[in-house]
Amino acid sequence: MPSAVLSEVIGFTAFVVLLSISLVYFTLHQSVIALNTDEVVLRDVAEYVATSLSSLVSMANSSAENEVFLAKVLNIPQDVNGKGYFITLENNSGILVVVVCYSDYMKQEARLWSCKNIDLDYKDLSQFNVEYVYEISSGMKNPVVWCWKKNGSLSIGLGILGG
Repeated sequence: MPSAVLSEVIGFTAFVVLLSISLVYFTLHQSVIALNTDEVVLRDVAEYVATSLSSLVSMANSSAENEVFLAKVLNIPQDVNGKGYFITLENNSGILVVVVCYSDYMKQEARLWSCKNIDLDYKDLSQFNVEYVYEISSGMKNPVVWCWKKNGSLSIGLGILGG
């Protein structure tokens, strides 16, 4: 009789261990899928911002006017799977890069072009009803990318409309 109880305890323990391993496996698998989804969304946001900036620069450069200011309101998600993120522009060894990230390990970049003749420094944009910002945080109202051509020089950046 005691051997039947012992075999049931061993069988039940093996079942619980197998169930626990399966639960851990599927939880980790779901986390990996969520991270992959986040990566795709962040890459899409980076590409969208980069494309918007490229369009503004092309329009400004094709204009015959001496001074042109263009801004585009960004239509970006409020969050990525419940996590906030931010967007910055960086000069990475002479190449303009749009960086979108919500942590040190989840970061996406969209490389644009050489920024030798493009200024990323602070500008007073109050005359255009735009506030210059170094980074756009998700959830900000009316985020914009802007391009300002003045006397042959070109400046681009991030901002808040109505700021």
